[in-house]
Amino acid sequence: MISIANLAKTYLDGDRLVEVLKALSLEVSTGASLAITGPSGSGKSTLLNIIAGLVQADAGTVEIGVDGLRVALQSSTEKERTAFRRQNIGYVHQFFNLVPTLTVWENVALPGVLNKKTGARDRAMDLLAEFGLEDRADAFPDILSGGEQQRVAVARAMIIEPAVVLADEPTGNLDQENTDAVTRLLFDSCDQFSTTLIVATHSEAVASLADDRLELGKPSLEILVG
Repeated sequence: MISIANLAKTYLDGDRLVEVLKALSLEVSTGASLAITGPSGSGKSTLLNIIAGLVQADAGTVEIGVDGLRVALQSSTEKERTAFRRQNIGYVHQFFNLVPTLTVWENVALPGVLNKKTGARDRAMDLLAEFGLEDRADAFPDILSGGEQQRVAVARAMIIEPAVVLADEPTGNLDQENTDAVTRLLFDSCDQFSTTLIVATHSEAVASLADDRLELGKPSLEILVG
C-alpha cells in the first residue's frame, strides 16, 4: 500500500540546518496500522505531511497503491497530489481543524460533497449516529467539547472511506476518557473499512494498539557559517 524509500527532509531554522528525516525507508501494508513515535521535532508531522502530499521531500520516493494503481507522489504535480489526497486520504489533526462556520453535519459531509460522492449527506448523518453525535448534528464546533470535536474530525476523515488515514497526535489535547473513546473509534473505523492507518503519537497507549511502530530520533543540527 505505502512504500517509502530513502526519504530525506531538512529545514532551515535561522542559521541552523535541521535534518529531520534521513534515508528513511518503510512499507505499510494495506489495512495495517503504524504508530510513529519519537520526541518533539523528530519529524513525525513532517512524515505525515509528506505522505499526504502536503510537503515535498528533499530526496527519496513515496508510492501509494490504491485499487491496483501505484501513485508516485514525488513525481506528481501539486494538482495531482491535491486530487489524490482529496479522493484517497483522510486526515485527523491534533487541533481538530473543523470549519467554524459549518455545522457538525456539514463538516463531516464536506469531503464527500467536494468529491461528489452520492449520498454524502446521508452518510454523514449515519457516521454521526455511529459516533454518538447525532444530537450534535446542527450544532457549530465552538460549543462542542474537545472530545466531541475530535470525534467529528474522525467522522469527517472516514466519510470518503479513504484508502489511508493519517492522524497527527489525535489525542494530544484530550483527557484520558476522551483519549480512550477517540482512539477506539479511530482504530475500529479503519478496521471496518480495511483502511491503512498511520498515527503520530506521544501516547504509549495509542502506539501499543498499532500493528507496527516507527521510532524517530532527535533531528541532527548543523550550524551554517557565512
